[in-house]
Amino acid sequence: MEILRAGFRDPSHAQRFWTGRSYIGVWLFLGPYPTDTLSASRTEVLLDVEIRAELADLEAWFVIDWEHALWREWCIPAAWVNDHGAVKRAATPRC
Repeated sequence: MEILRAGFRDPSHAQRFWTGRSYIGVWLFLGPYPTDTLSASRTEVLLDVEIRAELADLEAWFVIDWEHALWREWCIPAAWVNDHGAVKRAATPRC
């Protein structure tokens, strides 16, 4: 898999979502279950990304931090994730 070998890459253009903001980066989720259940595609590979940083260090990249949300979501520049993260295929079975 390309990401495991070469790391993450930012997309070539910004993506605009429901927040009205444009985003360029790697989408990361933290929650109680695998987020592939939220994905539109069941063919994607689920990865575990362990970030060597505190949650407060990620504050600038929060996208979802709702009071009652089951997960948190960030869009972080690929270079930062590659420098501060360890990536592996998720061992968790698909939902």
